[in-house]
Amino acid sequence: MTSVLDLESAIRKSAPAFAKAVKKAAAESQNEAEFRTRAWKLIDDFSTEHELDLQPREEYTLFNGRADAVYNRLVIEYEPPRSLRENPTLKANRHAVQQVKDYLTGLVKRERHKPERLAGVAWDGCWFIFVMHSDAGWRVENPVPVDASSCERFLSLLASLNLERAVQPEYLIKD
Repeated sequence: MTSVLDLESAIRKSAPAFAKAVKKAAAESQNEAEFRTRAWKLIDDFSTEHELDLQPREEYTLFNGRADAVYNRLVIEYEPPRSLRENPTLKANRHAVQQVKDYLTGLVKRERHKPERLAGVAWDGCWFIFVMHSDAGWRVENPVPVDASSCERFLSLLASLNLERAVQPEYLIKD
């Protein structure tokens, strides 16, 4: 397995090309299913290239619905391309965030994870919305555009799962 520092460096180097490929996938997709297929391939290519053993569970049934994808402790909610926006109060954004929260709650119940050891993301190829749990409850971050920085964060979340550590920044820094 790649060392943590090597992996961080690889993620940093891969993020710009990954962002460009995600934007292209969104632009070429007519609906959520097409975007999901293209995005899954990008994630799979990344994990293969960096020898990560990510075992996605697609359409993973939970007590309160079916998550689009679960990568260990990361829930991914795909949305139709270009449906999310910068404004966090828009209906499409609120709906996507609620789905992520519901699936994270379902994952806690089904697999008995601690909520703070989980993360979720809604994305449409143009915007990411990251969701995590803290002592105060669910922490929903404002939407961020798909770019090198947000893709670096997304890929870091995926990679941290290979380390079997919680997806908390303090653990990533410690590693």
